[in-house]
Amino acid sequence: MRWSTTTSSSTPFSQHTSPGIFHMPTFLTRHAGLTQQQALLSNSVALSVLVITTPYFGWLSERMGRKPLLLACCIGFARRSYPVFRIIVNGPWLPAIMAAQIIMNLFIARRA
Repeated sequence: MRWSTTTSSSTPFSQHTSPGIFHMPTFLTRHAGLTQQQALLSNSVALSVLVITTPYFGWLSERMGRKPLLLACCIGFARRSYPVFRIIVNGPWLPAIMAAQIIMNLFIARRA
């Protein structure tokens, strides 16, 4: 019983972030023209930023409140998703793709 409760509480987070995080190297190789090494490097750098900034945004949500931070995250995702994916698909320029992934991972870190 305890295991299913833990699994069900983490399912919405993992379902929302999994396509953006775990499928990104495949997306980058198929649609952005990066090599596998470049795609994995870009994803690793972006995930490192996510790991580093998540505790900061957790602290910030304790100070500001969870709802305002979650609302800011949702608005950020809604306003930035299309431009970020246009940057990624427009060409295999690794620094721009890394920056785009970092931006999206910062919105994920805010939800912590």
